Amino acid sequence: MSTVNTYCSLFVLLAAAIDDVMTRKVHNVLLGCLAVISIIVIFYFNGSFGLQQSAMGMLAGFMLYLPLAWLGVVGGGDLKLLSVVGITAGVSATVTIGLIALVWGAILGLFQVTLNGGLKDVWLNIVSLTKFKSPVPAKLHKIPFAAAILLGGLTEWTMNHFGGGL
Repeated sequence: MSTVNTYCSLFVLLAAAIDDVMTRKVHNVLLGCLAVISIIVIFYFNGSFGLQQSAMGMLAGFMLYLPLAWLGVVGGGDLKLLSVVGITAGVSATVTIGLIALVWGAILGLFQVTLNGGLKDVWLNIVSLTKFKSPVPAKLHKIPFAAAILLGGLTEWTMNHFGGGL
């Protein structure tokens, strides 16, 4: 992933994380604007070949989080966010960011649950998921998952920038 692509991806993630933390939702208008900006940047710096890679990255982000959104593990905004990140990140980085974000989401979620005293509810939802059942909505602990995706993006960038990439 080129430097321009990386910074554009991190900008998308930062804007979405701020929106999610402040409003507890990633707005479609924001994601649409970020997608258009990303496409323009990719075309300007990488031409039509870059757009082909963008389409593949967008599809990879969508396909990675579609089953998780269907199960209610991530929200629809998070699914769309990872798709938009795929426009600039490409397939490999998008998959890496998405997987690392799941780890960060678990860490942030456990931290939040520990502070709220709800570890028992988390355990019951984990048991439900292992039985391929949806978690109990009243017992879900929601975190601004765009922040976890941002941390995934920063982790992926750090690993590639300083070595030790996946």
